[in-house]
Amino acid sequence: QWYGHLYKYTLDANGVMSESPKWDAASKLNKKSYSARKVFTVNWKSGSWKMDFKEDNASTLAPMLGLTQDQAFKFIRWALGSDEWDEALESDERYKLGDIYHSGLVEIGPPRGSNPHGVYRKFKETHAGREKLVYVQANDGMLHAFEAETGEEKWAFIPPNVLAEGRMTGMKQDITVSGNTTTVTWLDKAKSNPRYLLDGTMTAEDVLIDGAYHTVLLGLLGYAGPGFYALDVTDPDKPQFMWAVENVIYNHTGDELLSNKNTEWYVSYWARSGDSAARTNTLHEDITDSSDLNYKAMRFTLSTPGIGYVSLYQGQNQPLKTQWVAIMGNGSKMGIDDASSVASVYVINIENGKLLKVLGGSSMKQIVTPAAILWTGSTRLVKYFYVGDDNGKIYEGDLTNSQPSEWKIRGVFYIQDSDIQDSVGPSYILDCAYIDRNKW
Repeated sequence: QWYGHLYKYTLDANGVMSESPKWDAASKLNKKSYSARKVFTVNWKSGSWKMDFKEDNASTLAPMLGLTQDQAFKFIRWALGSDEWDEALESDERYKLGDIYHSGLVEIGPPRGSNPHGVYRKFKETHAGREKLVYVQANDGMLHAFEAETGEEKWAFIPPNVLAEGRMTGMKQDITVSGNTTTVTWLDKAKSNPRYLLDGTMTAEDVLIDGAYHTVLLGLLGYAGPGFYALDVTDPDKPQFMWAVENVIYNHTGDELLSNKNTEWYVSYWARSGDSAARTNTLHEDITDSSDLNYKAMRFTLSTPGIGYVSLYQGQNQPLKTQWVAIMGNGSKMGIDDASSVASVYVINIENGKLLKVLGGSSMKQIVTPAAILWTGSTRLVKYFYVGDDNGKIYEGDLTNSQPSEWKIRGVFYIQDSDIQDSVGPSYILDCAYIDRNKW
């Protein structure tokens, strides 16, 4: 496995960074016993949704991981840091923090938004003393929550779409493909394989749900696959799973499409309801263009979502509804031969992960940039947003109408040099603003 590090440096009064870090989260984590870690995941089979990722739960976790119970027992201990296969020379525990590649960081402490809404002001007062945590995704398959002051791991979360489909267990499997046959070999030995597991960006926002504000974190799988998830981290001591989505179209190695479109391509959706969670799988052929789970075009999730709210029509003489949304592109094909992929921009109900609208056009290529929202004043009202494709074109989304059927997207800029167009790829920065009342 590739080793991960997360360092904290300090700045002096002149803004000069210290030569040595204040802490390294990996070193802190290695000093903690694997059995003392608080790692949890989603149980979508039965009972409570929250399940500790512990060997005591191997019988329940085994079918989710795609392993036998005995294999799951050893794998769980190994993933937490126990040296099950004698990898470490002088310890019973192995290196614990996986590599952090495309994740980025999200730091969440006391709410800092400037929303003038009275309910939000109350929310800020209630959580003024909230502990500051640094959230980061790693390719050990976990979202880690580290204490910002000390670097200690407070807890870690394994999203259901990382646990499922053999994705996480791929670290302890060899996968070979010969013709139409894929062979998966369990590695009951010291060897393991680095995998993309949680390798996408994250974003977080305070959003209004059912009359109360919540701090919601969205995490993308990124180079690991076409999926993402939402976690309510309003109370850092009691994180709550909300939902997750996965477009199941790639094989175990993630380098080509599943071979049988009619029987294997489907959209998986996990959602919590009260204390339980459930998973549904819907075949592509059963998903219509107007479906609220029309994620058929989602590919490797490289487009960082923008989060804000829209005003929705509720009927004649009825007040407009404030609906918080996430906006993101459908991602990159990553060079895989994929003629069925259609460029799309998703406007997502952040409460449940279901789609309010899919925007697209025949001339659009894969949408790979962050979604940049054009803010006005101190509110998070979304009227216009911008995204870019992997062919150098920028698009403007128009959500000014209160009815999603009237939302539109149009091209506003493109690179005309064909040589440059061919070299454009994923972009990690896109921003916009009003300058002298003009959009920039």
